[in-house]
Amino acid sequence: MQLKNIKKILLVNPYGIGDSLFITPLIRTLKKVYPDTLLDILIGSRTKEVFHLNPNVNHIFEYNKDYFRSLPLAKRELSYIKLHKNLKKQNFDLMLDFSNTDEYAFWAKFFWKIPIRIGFQYRNRGRFLNYRVPKKLSNPFENERPVPEHYYELLKFLEIDSKHFEKRLYFYPDPKESLWLKSLFQQYSISEKELIILVVPGGGASWGVNAHYKQWPPEHFSNLISKLISHLNARIFFVGGKEDQPLSSTLCNPFKSSIDLCGKTNLHQLAALMKSSHLVIGNESGPLHLATALDCKAILLYGPVSQKMYGPYSETNNQIPLYHQTPCRPCYQNYRSPLCENRICLSELTADVVYQQVLNALK
Repeated sequence: MQLKNIKKILLVNPYGIGDSLFITPLIRTLKKVYPDTLLDILIGSRTKEVFHLNPNVNHIFEYNKDYFRSLPLAKRELSYIKLHKNLKKQNFDLMLDFSNTDEYAFWAKFFWKIPIRIGFQYRNRGRFLNYRVPKKLSNPFENERPVPEHYYELLKFLEIDSKHFEKRLYFYPDPKESLWLKSLFQQYSISEKELIILVVPGGGASWGVNAHYKQWPPEHFSNLISKLISHLNARIFFVGGKEDQPLSSTLCNPFKSSIDLCGKTNLHQLAALMKSSHLVIGNESGPLHLATALDCKAILLYGPVSQKMYGPYSETNNQIPLYHQTPCRPCYQNYRSPLCENRICLSELTADVVYQQVLNALK
């Protein structure tokens, strides 16, 4: 199938920052091969900024399930109807569905009237699609392929040659945030000569209440930060989401020169800060994949998640995946992780090991 008669495509990705960044090379490839085709995207509630300034995306539709569910029944139904009517009137020719559910293909077939629907036959959930990646290729955990390459499978139906695929993520920072960054550095008396290191102690918002199962122990972060300040005289910025504030506050308090910005930046401000830092260290999460997209020097810490699937997708080697291999890891399989209480894959990854990688990265 070629896109000669395809004018508008809807991409559906309702997941978090990392997964949204993982589809940016595919978006870039689509636009490069078919520059006249309009690409719209339907996203969840947390990722609008990922695509906000992406020149390859024409329009962003936001489907905030949590917000819809919080509405009174009558208002909720009206909001659903408004969203579905808006999507239907766009007259999309084709949908690329990254969701691994049958929900969006159902709406696309019966309500949005999108004639061509492409997606994954994951757990037989492709019943409303008319072009399906077969089951044996729909589960990236079976061969631990990088997630962006797993998503590239959808382009095979459009006869796009793999020579067009790129091994990098894309994020387009807002240049206006340079003013915010200048003000921030003035506020905290940060000079250009100082060693600036960003620390992401939390992350994994898509894991909800189980996010701590993929996070490096707080006492390890504390030991590492102590070394970074005492040995390297580094200025430490804690960054992350609002849900990370209790953790970052606890870690930040003993170190008077450190600065806690968890929950206090938008994604473009965080990008500006990353570009001005010397190193980013943290748990595998959306902010670390943002650092990869910006090609910042970074150390990504892995526990139950596979570094082969969710590792830094880049050709520059400026991002280092760091993990302690155990017989049971990676235990995150089929988008689920056992509730492991000892988490030796994380606890045995010591602050000394990470600190040595910091020295290597800063050379």
